[in-house]
Amino acid sequence: METQFLELIEWLKSIAPSLWNIAVKQVYLNSILSFVYAIILVVVSTILVRYLAKNWEKWDDSYDLGDTMKQAGFAVTTIIVLMVTVVFVINALVTFPQIFNVEYFAIQNLFNLLPQ
Repeated sequence: METQFLELIEWLKSIAPSLWNIAVKQVYLNSILSFVYAIILVVVSTILVRYLAKNWEKWDDSYDLGDTMKQAGFAVTTIIVLMVTVVFVINALVTFPQIFNVEYFAIQNLFNLLPQ
């Protein structure tokens, strides 16, 4: 039993550096991806809002039910995209600073993998 335990310890010592490198890279990846997603959604939201503002008056002048439904659908879609954008921007503001303290968050991620 003792030899198996020592073999397990040696095996863990051999994989620990690669596990640590993976954990650090994961923190970088999470931070950068959340920032990129937020930027993409801000751009998409800006395009949708500008399109909606540009065409609102044109849609408002027509009394066609099809145009009204298109206007309502586009407005609802824009509002949903704006809400998702706010969530992603908040997530980016929370996760992007992890880049400045990578070791702490790598350790935190490793501890989160352990059963409670």
